[in-house]
Amino acid sequence: MPIAFNELASWLDEGSLVPLTNALLAADETERRALAGQLRQHELLRRPHDVFDDALSHEERRRRWREDEVRRPYRQAALRVAGAACLPRAAAIVSWLRSARFPDPMPAGTADAIVRVLSAPGRPSAAAVARGLAGRLRPAQVDAQWPIISALLRATGQTPVPTEATVRGWLRETGLDVERLDADPWTPLMLPHVFSIPRVGGELDGSGPGALTRLCEIGGCDRAVLLADCLMRLGQGDRLGALRPFVTMHRLLAPTLDETARHATEYAGLLSSPYSTVAGIGLETLRALDDAGRLTSGAVAEAGFAALARTEKKLFRAQLAWLNATLARKPDPEVYAALVSGLASPAPDLAERALAVAVKHLPAIGEAGRELLAAAAETLDGDLCRQVNAVLGRATAPVEPVALPPVPPVAAMPAPLGSVAEVAAAAAVLVRPGREWSDPVLLELLLDGLVRFAAEDRKALASALRPVVGPRAGSAVARLVCAIVDGHWVKPGPGPFGPVAPPSAMLAERVDELGRAIPYTAPPGLLATPATVDGHVDPARVLALLESAERSGWAPRPYDLSQALLRLPRTVDASITAAAGRLTTPAGRAFADWLRKGGLPDPVVVMRQPCTHGPDCWCTPEGQRRTAEIASIPAGGLSLPAGLLEVTEERPAGVSRPGLGAWPMVLPGHREVIAAHLRPYLADTITDRRIDVGYVLPVLAQSGGPFGPATALCLAHGLTAARVSDRVAAVDAFLALAARRELDGALVGRELAALFSCGEIVLTRVVAALAETARAGAGAQVWDVACALIPAVLTVTPVVAGAADLLALAASVAPAGQATAPPPEVSAVAARGGRSRLVTEASRLRRVLRMSRR
Repeated sequence: MPIAFNELASWLDEGSLVPLTNALLAADETERRALAGQLRQHELLRRPHDVFDDALSHEERRRRWREDEVRRPYRQAALRVAGAACLPRAAAIVSWLRSARFPDPMPAGTADAIVRVLSAPGRPSAAAVARGLAGRLRPAQVDAQWPIISALLRATGQTPVPTEATVRGWLRETGLDVERLDADPWTPLMLPHVFSIPRVGGELDGSGPGALTRLCEIGGCDRAVLLADCLMRLGQGDRLGALRPFVTMHRLLAPTLDETARHATEYAGLLSSPYSTVAGIGLETLRALDDAGRLTSGAVAEAGFAALARTEKKLFRAQLAWLNATLARKPDPEVYAALVSGLASPAPDLAERALAVAVKHLPAIGEAGRELLAAAAETLDGDLCRQVNAVLGRATAPVEPVALPPVPPVAAMPAPLGSVAEVAAAAAVLVRPGREWSDPVLLELLLDGLVRFAAEDRKALASALRPVVGPRAGSAVARLVCAIVDGHWVKPGPGPFGPVAPPSAMLAERVDELGRAIPYTAPPGLLATPATVDGHVDPARVLALLESAERSGWAPRPYDLSQALLRLPRTVDASITAAAGRLTTPAGRAFADWLRKGGLPDPVVVMRQPCTHGPDCWCTPEGQRRTAEIASIPAGGLSLPAGLLEVTEERPAGVSRPGLGAWPMVLPGHREVIAAHLRPYLADTITDRRIDVGYVLPVLAQSGGPFGPATALCLAHGLTAARVSDRVAAVDAFLALAARRELDGALVGRELAALFSCGEIVLTRVVAALAETARAGAGAQVWDVACALIPAVLTVTPVVAGAADLLALAASVAPAGQATAPPPEVSAVAARGGRSRLVTEASRLRRVLRMSRR
């Protein structure tokens, strides 16, 4: 009687593997294939519906869920067997057995049942299924599929093709058991590939020394072959976890001198490994061979060149000790050349160690050694170069400092937009919310173009702008465009991101002011349109527009006039000041009065030290940060948004930060005011990698006005920002200010020290950024920063990461800074004695400064 699918489904649901297998074997091929269509549509992996029955109690649903979890692997096994027994083609069976619906490991007996049903008369070739499964096996699928593949391959008399996945499956199947490996006919084929295939060694990681030594006990396993394979894997490299077992295996093999001598070339290759443990094996083995007199001088020199090029101090010192012992036995110029290569080490303390050993053996080497040292001195700089020249008895030529990059003049604004099509294209970029302040130069060009073409041909302008107009609820620029197209102004509602910061509010007020006026009477021009990309206006142009307004009877808008006055240069030609005094309109008199008083006064910046009351302090996080406050600056009745010329300690809650790059153009001659506004946002970059605001620092550096503590604090935040791009921007700003001779390095150092004192900076980031600026030519300014920062760093315990690097950086830039005396804290550290790197670098800095006084 043919098997009914309902009966088959009940076995599948219960995971009853034995009756299912017996029934399928009892059926003929036609009956089995007739079940294939219904089997494909069967969804037994879906959770039973009663698990989600709301009528059941929570405990009952959990109980049924747990029962279903226990049955699921058995249901998967039954489905696998049914597919192998019913599907018509080998390719279909391979896809079924590899399906993602079978993620769980198989219960015992599943693989044997699959072999049995594939051996039934009429079934597709079991050998073809085995080859298809093995060829498509991936490492992540080994646990779920290898038992089937292994059983089918062994049943059909085939051997697996060695791949990463099949070798991993074989290792897990054998478990490194000696008896199983000896009896397994696949061992001679598979075992060598444990060493030759990358990443497979990870299967041995964690198996323990006992399991690794069993590989040496396998019958017919040659120790010499095992050592050669182990060295091959170590030499070719791999992931650290995959190499670790071979490091252990090499230690357990404990090769003799005769064995290592046969592989001297392979051991030399290990010295270039990215892992110090592997390189250490090569160095230790080669030295043992040299001590036994079984290495040539050329091999010793080759090892010296390789090991002394590494950065690991332990390996460097071990190699120095080896070369020292070798040269003591026999002075050899070739080995001495390898020793001299250690002078190029990026770590000054290691380079000095190499020099000390070189000086020790110089008399025995003679003139050849002096020539090698002289050649090395040509590539050295700083104190190490001076020491080498002192050994050679010659003077050190003064090093020409790297010149700072030239300061390009501030670029003029691009040409005005020349057609309504260009105006429409610019508007299309800026109408979207949040984008109106993204390009301050384009915004100024757009405002100027809208005013000019609205006065010349409003109808053509409105026609060009109509496709650009979106919903009225949009950006300030979108509302302005709508006002031109529709002929009326829509009052703005609350912004989607909350209130904006005062510099952005100034931009918004200007746009809204123009939007209220342009539907009725477009002004002939805007006073605040800048002449240069840093935001400064042309005083002559402002004067001409005000004279035109006086003749024609139109009045500039308050925010436009206020922005123009804030953008005036610090120095204005006397003839313009005299001509302004003859103006009689309110706007003209305001312009003349502004020029006569010298513009906006420079702010008084008050720095607030962070809270230091300890971890239980009740202060808010904002109150624990170093802040820059500016009291209200007299503005002479200008129309300004609240808070533009006054910066308090607290940042208002909910204030968004759109268009930080546009802020310096609001006050282009008062860098400190904008820096005080930027400070809270730049402070966030220290810990939050999602914030990308460092790009504003080079723009801030381009602004005019005195360099003060607020700008120094912003630079300090940028130098320790979490994002690399923000630190690069801070370096660019540092270099631009240094090249313009506007940077106060000592002030930046004091702000860094203040931040360091309350744990707000990552010193290693700061040192790396300062090193970049020094390499670019700002060595003198970096010395000023380091001098102010070093006392704060050296007075804390325990020693902070990066402290020794800071001292090394200071020593490298001290000559550029024309320093003469070290800070007292440096002398105190140097006087401690010992061989720690901090003491070594403090001693070097003190020595460099002592030499500078001569």
